[in-house]
Amino acid sequence: MNSKATSGNFTKSFSYEAKDSGSTARQSSEELSPIPDSTEVDQPSGSIPEQMEFLVGEDTEQLSDVTDPDIYSTRSSAAKSRDGSSSRFFIWFRRVYPLMRNKKVRYLTIINTILLLINFVMLLFMLALLLNQIILAFRISSIMYDQPSPCIFTYEPWSTCSASCWDGSSNYPQMQRYVNKNSIVQARGGEKPDCPDDLHSRVDVAPCNTFRCPTNLSQYPFTQCYYKDSLKESSGGCYRIRNIPLDDRLIFMDANLTQNCSKAECDRIETSLF
Repeated sequence: MNSKATSGNFTKSFSYEAKDSGSTARQSSEELSPIPDSTEVDQPSGSIPEQMEFLVGEDTEQLSDVTDPDIYSTRSSAAKSRDGSSSRFFIWFRRVYPLMRNKKVRYLTIINTILLLINFVMLLFMLALLLNQIILAFRISSIMYDQPSPCIFTYEPWSTCSASCWDGSSNYPQMQRYVNKNSIVQARGGEKPDCPDDLHSRVDVAPCNTFRCPTNLSQYPFTQCYYKDSLKESSGGCYRIRNIPLDDRLIFMDANLTQNCSKAECDRIETSLF
């Protein structure tokens, strides 16, 4: 009986020791293991308070500023917003990361970046050119309108002459030119007279620098008869010459310049002289 009791006590104590050693081993394994138990994972997490609680002591006002507790509540909300933004960023990064590993996508990204820079430089160049043209136009307009200017216009080219030569009458051949209506600029500044009202219909006339029209020698009549030799008189013969003016002109020799006179015409010279 005593042996049975002793053995029973020994077995009980051994079982208690085994249980204690198992519990201590379990506790040590739980302390060393970084993976939490499933029961701990299933437990709900604690909520962060919207406003932190502070214990104000004697030296709190000197050591810290807790007069405005809204600051700490905003800190907690800012932390939440940062966590939300960081999570959204990581979600976006996980979606884009496979594309970033693709070589074709990287090449296209580089090409698009280069083209974007070229377009940006061209846009800046066009804006600078446009700004330069605007400034230049303002300067030209200010210079033109600040200084007084008279009436300005130009003529169209001269027309052809009314005749190719002068026939000897009182009217010389003329050429005309008209005012170019698109070139008329009215006077500015008030110091110069305005353009005439009839400027649009004004005609400028000038004589043509032409020679006399050519004539034939046969058109000029003969003069009276003259002795060929004044000492021989009628015995030496008589002649007459055409009456040609002394001015400059072109004459075609279509006939003889002189002509012999008859004996009767020579005798009439003697009677007219005496």
